[in-house]
Amino acid sequence: MRIIHEAIEPFGAARFAVGGEDVQLPPQKAVAVAMALHELATNAVKYGALTREQGRVSIDCEDADGRTRLEWRERGGPPVEEPRQIGFGMRLLTRALDRDVDGGIDVTFAPTGVTCVIRGL
Repeated sequence: MRIIHEAIEPFGAARFAVGGEDVQLPPQKAVAVAMALHELATNAVKYGALTREQGRVSIDCEDADGRTRLEWRERGGPPVEEPRQIGFGMRLLTRALDRDVDGGIDVTFAPTGVTCVIRGL
């Protein structure tokens, strides 16, 4: 959980709810998660939930069968639309995570907010 708290601190940690289990990650996976959280938070500040005062982000981490799953969920921001183009940061994020985690990444652009699930940490 320490890596989560350190990654979100510059973005106003009070607007985040972090829950779940405290898990240990190997260094390569920890770097990938830190990069992912930074990219997701930057996008939330620019376009998503953190553009509005009432916007919030929840981050939950759970360990099931020895595999960690992290979920990022935005709420309270402007309505979300699927981007026409995936930006450089998101492409970098998905490639790094695909390479460094065993389960992959799913990003959903629902009207109520972006959700990102990282499996296999």
